[in-house]
Amino acid sequence: KTVGNRDPGSDPGPPKIDLEIEMRGFGPVRKGGVSLKPMTVFVGPANSGKSYAATLIHSVLNALSGDARTLQGGPGHDGRGGNAGGASRPGRRVPHANQIPGRLDIANLSAHEAGDLVLSELSKNLAPDLRSLVRRGSKSFSLDIGSGIAKLRITSDGTATTTSAACPGQAGDPARGPGRGVRAKNLGSGAGGLPARMTAMANPVQPPPAKQPRRTPAAGCTGERTGPSFYLPSSRSGILQGHKAISAGMARSSPSAGLHAMPGLPGAVADFTRVLLSLPAQKARFADLAAEMESELAGGRISVAYGPEKTVADIKYDGTPMRSASSSASELAPLVLYLKHVLDTGDVLIIEEPEAGLHPASQRTLARFLARLVRRGLNIVMTTHSPFMLEQLSHLVQASALEAGARDMGSGDDYLCAGDVAAYAFERGRDGSSITPIRISETDGIPQEEFVRVDEAMYDELLIIESRAS
Repeated sequence: KTVGNRDPGSDPGPPKIDLEIEMRGFGPVRKGGVSLKPMTVFVGPANSGKSYAATLIHSVLNALSGDARTLQGGPGHDGRGGNAGGASRPGRRVPHANQIPGRLDIANLSAHEAGDLVLSELSKNLAPDLRSLVRRGSKSFSLDIGSGIAKLRITSDGTATTTSAACPGQAGDPARGPGRGVRAKNLGSGAGGLPARMTAMANPVQPPPAKQPRRTPAAGCTGERTGPSFYLPSSRSGILQGHKAISAGMARSSPSAGLHAMPGLPGAVADFTRVLLSLPAQKARFADLAAEMESELAGGRISVAYGPEKTVADIKYDGTPMRSASSSASELAPLVLYLKHVLDTGDVLIIEEPEAGLHPASQRTLARFLARLVRRGLNIVMTTHSPFMLEQLSHLVQASALEAGARDMGSGDDYLCAGDVAAYAFERGRDGSSITPIRISETDGIPQEEFVRVDEAMYDELLIIESRAS
């Protein structure tokens, strides 16, 4: 029998990701919040804020995860922590000595440090001028970021406040009181009003002592390692097919800048491009599932190689240039390459519209692969416009209530625990978008009102056509 929706002796399940974000006046979002789980799904119409929220999550995770892993790869790089000698990625913070695994680095940073890091990532990933991210009609956006026992509130006008407390059940941890408000000086200086450094106006929250005895964590207090985040943008197929041209253009325009200079590209897209240009040759944690995806979905092998004197990854499909591959293979290729060479357990993969270019039958298969990745320890945040993807994920949630032998529908023992899935509906309104959590259960799976409304409208239209034809 299943125990807590998991079979005794089966995989341990996905690591717990611990991040909650409430946003007000941010981009198109008037008000709403998300709480991440190993599988987090955003649905809703275009221009409702899904990509804004996904990029915000990406920015927060990479600002506060404290992970020193590099995005560089290629010859001489291990693809995980810089070069083969273990050097850390230039510009990336080294984890704080007191950081608790699985906890974002809020409690160990003062308010001005945490706020500065998040605002800097937002400036890089969304808009250099942060004021352009304020929803029309609002004076400022505010973000409430929570992870474990610590919370951070930041606003676009430069205010940052942290609060933290001892984790219940962990005796000996020093109690930490609420942090005081911190306000940035010289807000008008720097690009788009982002201060060069947020200056603390009050004492920062102090980190715990450097050495703590190992304890059994209380439920809900700690999880597995979280982060960093990797973003697969909706434009991934075009970037993949033109990655060598991008590299050549960069070399002509700025031969001394190297791969770190991506003029004109938002941060998340620039990071994605850098990964493609310098993929490590080593295999990563999910290479076996990537090979299965190639066989069942891509219909051919997606490979990366470095020839003599080549510094840019040569990506091919069945030995031919990627530009000759089908649209479905081109759309899948970035995901396959990340699984083969980049991603590790506990990482967060954010992917926009994974169903792009795929036949509905292939979308169902891809949903099953995503479920397997989640159960193997990869955290996934995805936006989707596909009723097929959402319906298949819903079936996998419902299948978690069945006995192990009864879950196999002909393609393996696939399921998703209801407690490991979160879904949010983004709805446009006259004064901005709202974010509504979708209730998920083993009985009902993931309700799909977003797509049901479209089905009903089309059915009503059909009835009108038939009545007029008669």
